[in-house]
Amino acid sequence: MRSSLRLALASFLPLLQVGMAHAQNDVAVPATSPSETPTAALATTALAEPGTPSPITPAASTAPAAGNTSAPQKARLDLAPPDLPAFTALNVSPTKISTPTNVKDFVAALASGINANGQVQSGVAIEVSPLQLLDNALSGTVSPSWQKYLGGLAVSAATNSLASGAVSSMQVAFGVRYAYGGYTPTTDNDLASCIKASIAFPVIAKHLDVDGKAVDVPLSSDTPDRQKARQDCRDAFKAAHLASSGVQMAYVYSAQATGSSQLADFGTLANTAWISASWGYDTYKIGKPNSPTDWPKTVATSSKNGAVGFQPTVMVRYDGMRLSSISSTQNDLFVGARIPLISTAWSVFVEGGYKKTNLGNLTSPPATNTEQVPVGLGADFRLADGTWFGLYAGGDAKSGALLSTGNIKWSLGENRPYSY
Repeated sequence: MRSSLRLALASFLPLLQVGMAHAQNDVAVPATSPSETPTAALATTALAEPGTPSPITPAASTAPAAGNTSAPQKARLDLAPPDLPAFTALNVSPTKISTPTNVKDFVAALASGINANGQVQSGVAIEVSPLQLLDNALSGTVSPSWQKYLGGLAVSAATNSLASGAVSSMQVAFGVRYAYGGYTPTTDNDLASCIKASIAFPVIAKHLDVDGKAVDVPLSSDTPDRQKARQDCRDAFKAAHLASSGVQMAYVYSAQATGSSQLADFGTLANTAWISASWGYDTYKIGKPNSPTDWPKTVATSSKNGAVGFQPTVMVRYDGMRLSSISSTQNDLFVGARIPLISTAWSVFVEGGYKKTNLGNLTSPPATNTEQVPVGLGADFRLADGTWFGLYAGGDAKSGALLSTGNIKWSLGENRPYSY
């Protein structure tokens, strides 16, 4: 009997895992990002397609200017804090990142960044979840409420050496990121119940041979109707979570030592902080069935036509950059917003922002004074699974030339060119 039970479970569990994996791709709304950037995610509602890469990105490849507004006509506004602030601050994209899961490994990773002479070593790249460290230290006894509210907290650290002629510099950065809210399909019990109810459960044979092995372990047929029911589950939960609400915050401190790598020689390079918030509303709602086994019938009979998500997103970014003297700091501010309408086949949005560098009008040493009012509108259309066509037109309302022919951009890619 045990043998037949193992066979039955071996047949059933992979089907449920595959169903949830497809749900992750079809409905995937990473719980950490309301805008362009995807990682353990928040109010991002990217409509991921089956077969597309995971929305999690290991590191930012560039250190964007506040709001990506240096050339407003060239790109949609970036309204999400970076996934790994320390790497973004130093403009590095390490190929290998240390992700310690216990206190011992975390201390060892930090110690590897400083040698016995107190010199900072280049190439350090660390990302750690404080909650995971705590959970391992307490042998997995952290309460669900802690996981709910602290699961989106992550800390990152990085070092990088630069050379300019005969002079070398060492830079270090420490960042923290927090995200709360959003929708994660893999933790949705209702979605799991819907998919489970659509899977052909194995029938355990009662007849055993002389060795106690099942003579026959028939499976109820995985018919096209059952396959369609699982797809209906994914489509329904996707349509019901096109938009979601959440908040993200990030802060990074960076420092630099010129001509030295001694820890005592480092001085502040910059302080940068982000906060982004989204509010989501979906026109399509899934009714609750009387029994978990009725989920397939419930989603099959509910009309998803015209399902639209509405998710305004606002972000504020502050940069305080040290200039030629330690006491002189240039303060920059960026505020941006996007208002989108999202469906499973198309989306449209308008966006705008305001960027001001050198808020205090610092004159000595010379600081950069700029003022921009980036605005834009765009749309994306689904051509096929995993393929979206995007259009965007933007400009700087401060300098004029809005929505001119030269400002219209298009893109074609595996994923939607932006996410909310």
